[in-house]
Amino acid sequence: MTILVYDNTGSFDALTIADVADAAAQLTLTARSADSAGAIYRRGSTIVEARIDVYSLKADAATATFQLLHGDGSAAADVPVVDHLVGLTFEYYGEPRPGDPTAALVPLTPGDLADGPWRPDEANANRWDADLLRIRAVAVTIRVEAAAAALRGPAGVLFANGGSSSGANRWVPDLEIRFQVSPRNMIVARE
Repeated sequence: MTILVYDNTGSFDALTIADVADAAAQLTLTARSADSAGAIYRRGSTIVEARIDVYSLKADAATATFQLLHGDGSAAADVPVVDHLVGLTFEYYGEPRPGDPTAALVPLTPGDLADGPWRPDEANANRWDADLLRIRAVAVTIRVEAAAAALRGPAGVLFANGGSSSGANRWVPDLEIRFQVSPRNMIVARE
């Protein structure tokens, strides 16, 4: 089982329970990565079961492999979920900075999420940018192509990867879908 351990200082680690000794009420834990298990957690720290889902795009033009991969954040190999996925982007929207009169969510740039201030502090190996707390919605854009190259025309606006079709009447253009999610723990009611 994967667990998350955290305390009131902002320190956290994702760990795996390897063994439980019931008589002694002891857990044997293994780190999920080289960065894990760096903090000492005092009595009163919180332990919760966690599920880690990591999605990534494998784009290898040399082998014409374009896949959405799923992993669990461990060293185990990621597994393909969708073939012929030629585009995957995530955009983050968050609360305006304090003092900003704007009521609408604002786009957060990669720089916003990597420039600090840091939690729990700048020296901690597991530090994270406090702007992550501002995220309220995530926009996801995916683009898929026809599996058969005979249904794709020349690379361009309609096709991320060109195909061999010589007539436009046989083309199946790439399909792009965009949706926005707001996980329950990120929604803030506005008055």
